[in-house]
Amino acid sequence: MEKIKEKKYIWNADDVETWVIPFGKVIVLSDSEDPMSAGIVTLNPGAGHERHNHKGAGEILFVIEGEGEQTVEIDGKIVINKQKVKKGDLIQMP
Repeated sequence: MEKIKEKKYIWNADDVETWVIPFGKVIVLSDSEDPMSAGIVTLNPGAGHERHNHKGAGEILFVIEGEGEQTVEIDGKIVINKQKVKKGDLIQMP
């Protein structure tokens, strides 16, 4: 009999793996097989990443502390270019 994988609904940052990446670290707070994902990304001071997109998926960013710049591109057109963001800001990427 095949064992059914139990779905997880609650995650804690202390209980999951942290990935160290060139510009900071990522804590993944979701199942890789789930169509919706969540995580905590910590950027090193002055660091960022290359422009990219998550094809077929939106993204929500919430700034917990610090400040930076955010660009938003929709269908190949930049609609927000390097707008300043700070603690408390939420960025929604379609």
